Amino acid sequence: MIIDKFLFVFYLTVDVTPPILTFRRKPLRSLSKANITWITNEEASGVCEVVGPSFYRSVVCDKAWSEDYLPEGDFTLNVTVYDESLNMAGPFQHKWYNSKFSFIRSEHSVQNVSGGFLNLWS
Repeated sequence: MIIDKFLFVFYLTVDVTPPILTFRRKPLRSLSKANITWITNEEASGVCEVVGPSFYRSVVCDKAWSEDYLPEGDFTLNVTVYDESLNMAGPFQHKWYNSKFSFIRSEHSVQNVSGGFLNLWS
C-alpha cells in the first residue's frame, strides 16, 4: 500500500511596523491661515487634532492640514497615522504661532495686510 503525504507550507507576512511621519511644510509662524504638509514611509491615513485659542478641530487628514481665518495665538497640531494593517503611530506634533495682521512700515504710516492705513503723525 502506498500512502502519499503532502505537506503544504503557507507563509503569511504580518506587518507590525508602524508608519513614520516626516513634516515637510511646518511654519513656525502663520498669518491668519496655516498649511502644514507631511509624508509617511508607507500608505497611511491620518487623524489631525488642532488646538489653539478658542479653536479646536479633530478631522481625518491625508498628508496635509489647512485652515483659514485662524485666531491669533499659539497652535498645536497632533497627527496620528494608521497604515493599511492598522498599525498606529503618533501623535506627531507641530507647534506654531498665528498672527492676524502683518504690518508693512513706511516713513509716515503703517499698512496692514487688508490694505488699511494707520496715520502715525496724528
